[in-house]
Formats: sequence, structure tokens, C-alpha cells
Amino acid sequence: MKLLNTIQSAIVIGLLSFPLGVVTAQDSVHVGDRILSKDQVINMLQPDAADPEIKTRGLRFKNSDAPPPKPKSVSMNINFAFDSYELTERAKEQLRPIGQALNSEQLKPWSFVLEGHTDALGTEEYNMTLSQKRADAVKQFLSSNFNVSPDRLDAIGRGEQQLLNQADPADSQNRRVSVTT
Repeated sequence: MKLLNTIQSAIVIGLLSFPLGVVTAQDSVHVGDRILSKDQVINMLQPDAADPEIKTRGLRFKNSDAPPPKPKSVSMNINFAFDSYELTERAKEQLRPIGQALNSEQLKPWSFVLEGHTDALGTEEYNMTLSQKRADAVKQFLSSNFNVSPDRLDAIGRGEQQLLNQADPADSQNRRVSVTT
């Protein structure tokens, strides 16, 4: 009986702490240094269908009551030379399908956040500045090479705040750019 009460209490606490109708999770895909196709990028970034009736966690929302689409994110290792924010040729290869996808009909209505990240080498202040310059470099590349409106791209430097590999703060995979709706 005591075990049954404990299980029931755990279920009730779990249900009460579950935020109904609030979409807070983010689909984040880390693709490393792979080069994606335009269609892969579209599929990864396209927000959930803006259907007039969206089913979210068992609740239905209609029209204006609909929650905003769930944000999606593609995190990539965009290669930069150490201590540099200049895009390498490899980085440009990786960004080409992103630029093509952002101009697609499926993604044209959306704005995107470009988040620059660094490893934990250097001071926090230095890494924040470097990550901002890297995010700005990606924004500039996408705007000038693919005519993506700069108004649709928000470049943000995160510095070393969100390490991908926390076990090894100096790991190069922590130096990346995330593209988020």
C-alpha cells in the first residue's frame, strides 16, 4: 500500500509539473562538419506546420490560440582558423546549402538566429567578442552571397556559454555556429 501511494504521488507530482500547452523544447540537430543538401537544411529548419489546428501535448489550439511553431536548430562546426573569424573555404562549402535553403519558399517567411560559439580557450570577454564576429561573418556571407535579407538574420555571440563538449572545453567541436528559427 505504501509503495502504491508513493507511485501515485510521483505521478501526480509529474503531472502537475508538466506545463500543458507550452512548447519549450527545441529540436536541435548537431551535424558536425558534414555538408548538408539544401533539402536537408529545409527539413531541419522548417518550423512545425502552421496548421490552423495544431495538436500540442494533447491539447488543440485553433487559429489565433495556436502556440508559435516549435523552434528548430541546426548546429554545425563551421571551421575558422584558430583565433580568427574569417570563413575558411570548408566553412563556405557548409554554408552554401544554408543560404540556398533560407531563400527557399518553405523558409522565406521566417527569420533566423545565427549563434556563434567558441571553445573555452581565452578569456570570457575575448570569446564573447570572437563568437560575435564569427556569427557576423556568417550573416555577412549569407547576405552577400545568397541575397538573404540581413533583417531576417540575427547574429548573436554566445562565447563559451554553451559548450557542446563540456568534458573537453578546449575541443574544436565547441567552435560552431547554430542556425535557429
